[in-house]
Amino acid sequence: MDRHAQAGDGEFIATATFRLCNKPDTIVHHLSLATSPTKTELGVLFALGENGRTSYCTFHEERESCVVGRPLSDLLAIWHPEKIEGSLFCLHMHARQLRLSDEDVRAAEREWHGSGAEVGGEAKTTVAKGAESASKKTDKGKGRAKERQSTTGGPDDSVTLRLSFLQDEDSLLDPAVWRDVNISVLLSSRIDCLPQLMKAAIIKLVTRDKPLFAMLQKGSGNIVIKPCIRFNDSRDCYVDFENGKVMVVTFAGLFSAVSEVMTIDVMVEVMGNEVETAPQTPTDAVQPFVCNTNEIFRLGNVRKKPNSTPSKASDIPHEMIVVGGLDDDTAVHLAAVPVFSVNSLLIGDCYTGVTMIAYKETYDWAEKYADATSVEDLATLVRAHRKDKPNSATQLPIRQNYSFGRFVGLEHGLKMTRWPATGVHLTVRCVNMLPADPNGEEEMIVFPALKHTRYTLEAVDNVDSVKTMIREEIRGRGKDGRTCGRLFEEEMVGKWQMVLWVLPQIDGTATLYRWLEGGAMQFLRLGTSTTGKTDGRLFIEAHVLRVERADSRRTRAVDEEEEDPGSLFLP
Repeated sequence: MDRHAQAGDGEFIATATFRLCNKPDTIVHHLSLATSPTKTELGVLFALGENGRTSYCTFHEERESCVVGRPLSDLLAIWHPEKIEGSLFCLHMHARQLRLSDEDVRAAEREWHGSGAEVGGEAKTTVAKGAESASKKTDKGKGRAKERQSTTGGPDDSVTLRLSFLQDEDSLLDPAVWRDVNISVLLSSRIDCLPQLMKAAIIKLVTRDKPLFAMLQKGSGNIVIKPCIRFNDSRDCYVDFENGKVMVVTFAGLFSAVSEVMTIDVMVEVMGNEVETAPQTPTDAVQPFVCNTNEIFRLGNVRKKPNSTPSKASDIPHEMIVVGGLDDDTAVHLAAVPVFSVNSLLIGDCYTGVTMIAYKETYDWAEKYADATSVEDLATLVRAHRKDKPNSATQLPIRQNYSFGRFVGLEHGLKMTRWPATGVHLTVRCVNMLPADPNGEEEMIVFPALKHTRYTLEAVDNVDSVKTMIREEIRGRGKDGRTCGRLFEEEMVGKWQMVLWVLPQIDGTATLYRWLEGGAMQFLRLGTSTTGKTDGRLFIEAHVLRVERADSRRTRAVDEEEEDPGSLFLP
């Protein structure tokens, strides 16, 4: 259909009906090609009582899920007029963040158009060259993607990141510039590179927002950008930049299979920040936010009790180490971390689920820290040795990571077909993944000591029966300081769920996979090169997470039912 032919002399497209998604009142608006997308958006928002200078909107058709967010300009460019006339469009508002006063804007415009133009020209050239280079790389990537699509039917090795910008009501950023941005990255790309990927995209937006660009040329401030990935399910707990938890390595690890890859929504908080040292160029003024996780050092071991019984042959060897985290170089905070010997690796997590402990001279301190007689002495020694190369006594364990991909044992050379004669034995570490109480008033959940979380399985056991075993253990009361029994108190019932993660028997691997169905044999390796016997020991983590909201489950169900979303658009 020829949009321009239908529009006629008046450039009329269609009459659209809008409402804010959280309000019932509707308005009608005549869409016209003669009106720019920006003016159209400002007019619609004004009619709905919203300020288009401080907010922008995305829309979805009323029958679609709220997670579908499109720019309003799509209605002017690609939607069928008859689909527009027969639809009700729900709008979601997005606030703008960077604070600019009217005087800042006027001064920046004067600098841009007046005396500052020549001074800013060099800086603009520097940024523009970087943006142009990034653009060329992107274009080359798009070209390769098109080649793959023409030969294989689709770019099955990449994923789209959709950046949406959060800005507050006082922002005066150019609404025509700061719109959603799509970035295509390889599925094999590391998630912790996201802040730098964002920076490249945002630098291009900065160069287009002339008043902002001119203000940054003055060197009095910079822009801090903070990423937040949103899936509205448990994956949000494992990729949390603000709290320093990036526990999935690659973007591929966020999906069960390549066929289930979908656009990843990334909310970007944009914050203005005054600086003491002026950035040399506007490029330098854009800084990704990276969580400043305290430096962690291994200081020694928690001494085992003399009367403790040796571990059984079926247990995964482990020890409790003492680690210290420096806080602003003034103090050291101590924690006890369980470390496991498995898959020919020493694994542990010094950042998540640690148990804070007090200083004790009786711990087995490493030699360089043995002379400390107080936590203050210890902090001094840690600062003095912070740049030392670690030895075996001070080596930190490898931090395990997680993958949401479906685990298929055959793909990793695991092909157990019979229940091993030695049986299967689990060592389980329980991890609290519930959101922290913002007021810090909730008592920390302490799970049973490791000696209480070891299980021998029968051939008929599966993931559900193992969950039942663990639940019954953490429900019970013990003398090991556990407080996890409150998970079963009335106010917590129905608010949490348990997910099992398994470390398959693959040498040199520290990636855990979800145990979704079936028995334990799928994770076992048949025999070993040294003994020829099957090692029936498995390391498991039982994560306690918040129950996903009902609307999230409904959203996914709606998405699965949408068989032909392309039919809404012009060919």
